[in-house]
Amino acid sequence: MTSKANLLIPMTSNDLGGSVAQRLETVVACLPEDHLAYVDAVDSLTYPALYQAAIRLASALNQVDAPPDAKTTSLVAVVTAPTMNELVGMLGVALSGHTFMMLDSNQGDARLLDVLATFPFQAFITTSDRSSMLQGIGKPVVCIDSEEHSMCNFQIPWRTFSSPLGVYFTSGSTGNPQGVVRTHGGALHAAYDYAIASMMCPDDRITLTSSLSLGMAYPTVMGALLNGATLYRRLDALASPAAFYQWLKEDQITIARASAGVIRSMVPLSGKMEPLIDLRMLDTGGESFTREEIDQLLRLLMKEGVFQVRLSANEAGNYAMFRVRAGEAWEGERNPAGYPPAYTKVSVVDEERQELPAGEEGELAVTSRYLAAGYLNDEEQTAAKFVGEAGGERTYFTGDMGRMREDGQIEFVGRRDFRVKIRGYTIELEAVDEALRRLPWVEEGVTVVQELPSGNKRLVGYIVERAGEERTISETREALGERIPGHMIPAVIVKQGGLPKTATGKVDRKALALPGLERPVLRTVYVGAESEEEREIVGVWERLLDVKPVGVEDNFFELGGDSLMSMQMILEVEQQMGVEVPNAFFQNATIRNLILLVEGKYNRANANSPEASPWQVTTNRSRSNWQHRKTRGTRSMLLAGFKKRLGAWLLYQITRQSYSTGMKVLQFWLKQPWLQSIFFKRHLKIFTHFLKSTVGTTEDCSTAFSLALMSNFLGRRVGKLIQQKPSQLPRFWCDFFSQCHSLNPITGSEIFQVTGYADLRAAYEMGKGVILISYHGNLVNKLLPTWIRTWFPNNDFPVLSPRIGIRNAQPSNEKDMIAENALLQHPVGQGLFGGTVIMDGYRTLTSGGMVQAYVDNSVTSQGDWPIDVAGKAYGIRRGWADLGVETGACVIPVVIHLGVHGQVHIRFGKAFNLGLDTMPYEDRVGGLASQFAEFLSDSFRTHPESLKWKTMQRHVKQPEVGK
Repeated sequence: MTSKANLLIPMTSNDLGGSVAQRLETVVACLPEDHLAYVDAVDSLTYPALYQAAIRLASALNQVDAPPDAKTTSLVAVVTAPTMNELVGMLGVALSGHTFMMLDSNQGDARLLDVLATFPFQAFITTSDRSSMLQGIGKPVVCIDSEEHSMCNFQIPWRTFSSPLGVYFTSGSTGNPQGVVRTHGGALHAAYDYAIASMMCPDDRITLTSSLSLGMAYPTVMGALLNGATLYRRLDALASPAAFYQWLKEDQITIARASAGVIRSMVPLSGKMEPLIDLRMLDTGGESFTREEIDQLLRLLMKEGVFQVRLSANEAGNYAMFRVRAGEAWEGERNPAGYPPAYTKVSVVDEERQELPAGEEGELAVTSRYLAAGYLNDEEQTAAKFVGEAGGERTYFTGDMGRMREDGQIEFVGRRDFRVKIRGYTIELEAVDEALRRLPWVEEGVTVVQELPSGNKRLVGYIVERAGEERTISETREALGERIPGHMIPAVIVKQGGLPKTATGKVDRKALALPGLERPVLRTVYVGAESEEEREIVGVWERLLDVKPVGVEDNFFELGGDSLMSMQMILEVEQQMGVEVPNAFFQNATIRNLILLVEGKYNRANANSPEASPWQVTTNRSRSNWQHRKTRGTRSMLLAGFKKRLGAWLLYQITRQSYSTGMKVLQFWLKQPWLQSIFFKRHLKIFTHFLKSTVGTTEDCSTAFSLALMSNFLGRRVGKLIQQKPSQLPRFWCDFFSQCHSLNPITGSEIFQVTGYADLRAAYEMGKGVILISYHGNLVNKLLPTWIRTWFPNNDFPVLSPRIGIRNAQPSNEKDMIAENALLQHPVGQGLFGGTVIMDGYRTLTSGGMVQAYVDNSVTSQGDWPIDVAGKAYGIRRGWADLGVETGACVIPVVIHLGVHGQVHIRFGKAFNLGLDTMPYEDRVGGLASQFAEFLSDSFRTHPESLKWKTMQRHVKQPEVGK
């Protein structure tokens, strides 16, 4: 009998609108009964067994606490060790309709109780050995391992993509943990990402390298389980790169997902170990890699294996991906962040949250339907970070800084605030600062990041102790361990007499001297190396830790080491000594103990005690009981509040009127200089410069500027409202969309007027196909498909990407073939670079249909075909022109602009001249591009209100033709 697990379980965009329960039910139904969902060193679990255990747990939970409605965040804590029970607990809460928060029971009772007292939990899920502690809190407790659970006519509650699913921590700027509420849609989007970009199938075996209490595990678990793959977890295999490699080999792992530190530690294995013939992908994130590191890591994969780096945030999930195979060309010495996944848009914005052109540095903003719902019980921060309507497309302002490259890839350049990523963990330096300052003997404390010559990063803390109170560095580290997780504790703590300050009295982090090779003050007395073996290991430690001198009784972690460095150190020691270092080393991480262990002289009474892994030693996952209070400047807060209230009042005044009256009211207010100064000062400057550049006018442009504002007002909203019934909208929009949906292109209406429709109809009836080409604006690209599909029934009217291009049938050389293959295999899919989009357009046109093509934000998609638009040099993508020449279809330009009183004018231009069949192919393509440039030049000058600010700003900054 053929195993169903060999078949791909389809996941389409329609699945993104459902719930995790619906998708999981589909996956289980498609798999054989013995197909494994989870495997660790002790247990394994099949998909049917996992599903039934989760259903029983959900039923038991809902017997003690009824499920909330679909929009309510009813929090249930899952308190377990990293075992298969953790997975059952997560899915059990998800299927019950509640919202889970995963907590690792290994972090200790005191810290665990701190977290449980901070958040409003409705119930607890745990195992029998932890139930007695939780029952004293006074909330219902359900044990995962109880055999008494019954179904009791349980039915899975209905949930949608916007319903809350789980809460994960992200550190707050005052040291308080913030709870990020993730949704069913976010989990499904992560699974869709794996299914489409990573081509995950049930035969895949994917690593789980952490507890589910960490946000980095969330996309791994959801990506695997919602695509039928098998999760493999071996935390003991993280002790060294060699152990990690051996795990991947023994379990025939196909996708190794781990933190950047773990993945980077495998670089020295390249060339020394055989390629892993089953491993088709290394998947990581949080840090960039050098070209040399990527080349070496690719040698460990199967032929055609993929190295993938993700840029992510708890609030937005994975929002950029860089993927590369051996031999593929890419620019730069370090990898860029890459391209956004499907159904995700990333833009670069300035301090006023206005979009910036390619090449300019700003904050990265992520727009998607699948963002987190916000922060738990923190409406102020949710409103500050998330913009948009719940359940629809929203924008999250990440605080990450970056720029957009001309090819559409994102470059990450750092953090806007003090949030950093180290070894895959997101850490806010101010949270660590606050933890230092809360120590009774510390008067001042601050933290910085130090990049080591090895490429690793570590936290360095600086403290000023109170007069008369002194503690050793070891005591300070131990005290911090009671307040913050292990990964947030500085690897090196430096005592200072005082901290340097800026002119405004703030700590000047840049003026702090980074620690050199000096051995820190430890409670251990320095003991030098005696034997040759000890001296060799001392040399390894000194080079990795950047510390001299290192004593043989010094603890590796007290010297500033971490789990990543320990993996690198152990790998080198094992290569030098030819033996394996036992995990017992981490109980007493000194050179002398290491020598005793590998020589077999370790005290067996100690050796028989439970071994501690580097994971257990260095990654305590507790969160302290802090209450988040993020303050904002009084002046900026008052101004923001005033603008918000004024904007809401104007919107109310406009939308309660009829369309014609509302537009008059809108134009009246938008002409007011004081209002322009408050809301649109930057826009007016851009607009004025643009008119001077294109028309050369020096006249008052207030009317034209108000039209531009009105056009943007309409354009920003039509996309969100067009699918709603007019009767459900305010009067203004009811008028607009009622006439929009019933528009007669010949007679027009009070609001809409159409020009050139007869020419469009005639071109369509010729049966050669029609390409409607426009520059990108919200009005034309949101409204045009609605009209065309009404005026020309039985026409699908596909929309072509701004970056389409036909692939050469016979690349001229191997280098060109590699470059084109790279374009066609980008993670955003072939749609942006030819492939399926071109074929859809080609099939539609050759059957006599109509397609829409647009050049993103006028001509800002920056292709390589040069044109002259209103005296400026641009480069556009030529894919639409290739299609026109290949198919002989009519190419008709279209523009939508506003009249003075708010009438919407739709203008279809004359069809472009395709040129003679005897003309060279490139000349015909160039002719179409030149005609489009003339059309744009006229539109730029006569209808600037239909452009975007980004277009205007780019035009002013573009070089003149010939320069």
